Amino acid sequence: CDYVDADTTSYNTLIDAYAKAGLPRKAAAILKRMEENSIINDHDDDDDNNGGIIKAKPDIISYNSVIDAWARCREDGSANKAEAILDRMNQLYKKTQQQQQQKKKKRDDHDNGATIVVVRPSSFSYTSVMNAWSKSQQPDMAINAYNVLQRMISDYENDGNESAQPDIVSVTAFLFACANMPIIRDGDDDDERQSNYERKREALRLAIQTFEDVNSNPKRYGGGGYGPNQYMYTALLKACVRLADGETERGRLCEHVFRQSAERGQVSKTVLNQFLKGAPFGVRKRVLGDNGVSIPKEWSRFVKMSNRP
Repeated sequence: CDYVDADTTSYNTLIDAYAKAGLPRKAAAILKRMEENSIINDHDDDDDNNGGIIKAKPDIISYNSVIDAWARCREDGSANKAEAILDRMNQLYKKTQQQQQQKKKKRDDHDNGATIVVVRPSSFSYTSVMNAWSKSQQPDMAINAYNVLQRMISDYENDGNESAQPDIVSVTAFLFACANMPIIRDGDDDDERQSNYERKREALRLAIQTFEDVNSNPKRYGGGGYGPNQYMYTALLKACVRLADGETERGRLCEHVFRQSAERGQVSKTVLNQFLKGAPFGVRKRVLGDNGVSIPKEWSRFVKMSNRP
């Protein structure tokens, strides 16, 4: 009986199936097997092995599928595992670059040695890791997501990785990591409450800082340079509601963000609901007047009809 060797597409299909079934460990195991099987022996040039070339080398889909599998998983440590895959991609990229340089020195023009597949993290890779942090409920989830975003920006701007350009989706993932920070209850330890308070202040500062960076430099984040959209406004409003220090600051921030979203025609159902949920009564009254939830059409002019209030 003849057996057909599995190729990269076959393995990726299996990884995707495990990911959708909520089995990230099995997906990660398949990726590890692909990595182990794709180790190239430069001296193995016999015909049976096609010059050392393995059919099932992991590609960007392989890595992104495993990262996404961990991002969908809510068990403890899943965000760390997603980021570990991202780290491995970067390490392998640097290693393959070194290997390629060494091969160039050894080869002559007639040598058709095995080609090393170069895999670099993409925007999806970084964004998936930030999504994983946004669901993690770990105390440092916001700063960890922020660090991933900064790595993404550096990879694109400083290291020339064009596939890793940050975009509105990436920033929104980071903002939700800030907005979803766990809340410390009154019964918890005083030191723990203080540490949590400081983390919340830092998360709010970074959220606003990053949002303003998108405002002032929209082309840096792709998407035609249009600036924040309804999803970013929703995430920032949620962050302001959960992280603000008291009602006065919460009202000031909610009003500022909501008015800006209205000026830019980005008031969706979720933007309005976040504002109504988080803004103090006096602020809601001042912004919306006596119209309740009935808002001018121009406030939602760039929102799809199905998402308008």
